[in-house]
Amino acid sequence: MADLKTAITEVVTGLGMCGDDDVGVALKVRPDALENVSDDEFGRLGDAWNDGQHRDLFVASFMNGQAFLRARDALRGRPPVLVEWKGPHRSVGDEAVPADLRVDHVYLVSCKYLSRIVVNASPEHLFDRVLKGGHGQRTGSNWFHQVAPAEHAALYASVRDSVDPALPADVNALTAAQRHAIARRCSALNAVTSAGSVGSTAARTRPYSAACSSGAISWNQLPALRRPWPPLSTRSNRCSGEALTTMRDRYLQLTR
Repeated sequence: MADLKTAITEVVTGLGMCGDDDVGVALKVRPDALENVSDDEFGRLGDAWNDGQHRDLFVASFMNGQAFLRARDALRGRPPVLVEWKGPHRSVGDEAVPADLRVDHVYLVSCKYLSRIVVNASPEHLFDRVLKGGHGQRTGSNWFHQVAPAEHAALYASVRDSVDPALPADVNALTAAQRHAIARRCSALNAVTSAGSVGSTAARTRPYSAACSSGAISWNQLPALRRPWPPLSTRSNRCSGEALTTMRDRYLQLTR
């Protein structure tokens, strides 16, 4: 299930396109045009509105949807037949357009309210595939373990000792369910343990928590173990250099 704020900015923007004039009224019954939003998700939004949570965000998102409905360069006052929420979908490839809503199979809408992040790219996508879109091949391997196996294994060993020594000794032997369990456990530890000390459990486990819980791993958080990771910079520079051999290649990456 999406983060509540993310669901508000995306789903309620789409809801504003569907023709209602009041966000509170619109949240009572999900319109037929709004697709890929489960009853539980829509009910959660209604509960949040009724509880007074993030009212400003609800209103701003709904008004933006209304503006799209009225805009001359968009729907021109015609309620859409279909507003698809793309939040639950995982793209088959690395899509070049970060679309959160698709309206009438034509309009691709990205809802990035107060966010400067347009593409949350993994290291493999950034350095090996240099942000190329389309339905490219994904290796399915762990980029960090390929780049710096010893350092990655040391990081996992620290996490394993703190979280659950019964986990596999080899990080590559972890199942998806075990990775999710580690992420949940790390989040719980971070909530109750002070991160003021670099040697604390929270400081040791936070980087791996981010790695487990995100498809695009937050690789810049990994130095929290006080260990230099020169293989990362060396590998990334080498990969980028191999992929960006011409001025045209470098220009295309810059414009992606």
